[in-house]
Amino acid sequence: MGNEIFGHSFTNSSDPKWVPEPGTRGTFSILSVCLVTLGLCVWTAIHLNVPEHREAGGKQLIRKIGWLVLGLLSPELIAYTAFRQYMHN
Repeated sequence: MGNEIFGHSFTNSSDPKWVPEPGTRGTFSILSVCLVTLGLCVWTAIHLNVPEHREAGGKQLIRKIGWLVLGLLSPELIAYTAFRQYMHN
């Protein structure tokens, strides 16, 4: 029962494993494309507050990257922050 995923028990040596790249679409390419797509979606969905007049462009980029990481790891915190800002105004 410990090796069961979605009702399928993985016990044979022919069960799915890490698939290499040459010849077929491998596990790494599937995972990397999914992560890049998810990252781009979160990047375009994040709309930060208008920065201060003297805030440098690099600082704003670092701030957006921080929100990107937070959005990838815990998207509900992004939604909660937006809700709190909406309720505050």
